[in-house]
Amino acid sequence: MRWYIILSQVLVVLLLRPVHGLANVTGEQDEIEMFKSDCIDARRRPVLNVRNDSLNDVGFSDFMRMHGMVQGPMIILNIKRLKELSKASQKFFVVHECGHHVLGHLYARVSGVEVEQEADCYALRTLIHRGDFTLQDIVDVQSDMRKFGRASAHHKDGETRAKNLTNCLVP
Repeated sequence: MRWYIILSQVLVVLLLRPVHGLANVTGEQDEIEMFKSDCIDARRRPVLNVRNDSLNDVGFSDFMRMHGMVQGPMIILNIKRLKELSKASQKFFVVHECGHHVLGHLYARVSGVEVEQEADCYALRTLIHRGDFTLQDIVDVQSDMRKFGRASAHHKDGETRAKNLTNCLVP
């Protein structure tokens, strides 16, 4: 039975055209380098990045499913939308989606503005801790949030979300 699960995971990976190797559907190399994901979820499972430019957002965290059964964690990214943002925001939003997996939001089946704030803080703190983010990068992310952010059932408006980002810096 174990071999069936492994085989089905391999098939899901092949069918979803993963972007770990940076290959997009045309086989060309994609210049958005943060596709090289090293995201590991709350249950220590690797998170697969998948490209889907028809999303209505820059990214979305979910589980891969085959015949209704969860196969593993994934992040679906809209590369066309990401390219509209600064390099800092591109990094930030990919790590934000990873944060949902790391923090266990999908396993706990929680959502809402507080969960999004938590993922924002995870992204900001992680990027700063890695040495991948400067003060200017934070300003760039806040600017993109103000420009493109829209309120929804899960997200605060861009202005509020940008302001709340500074709260993430307080321990």
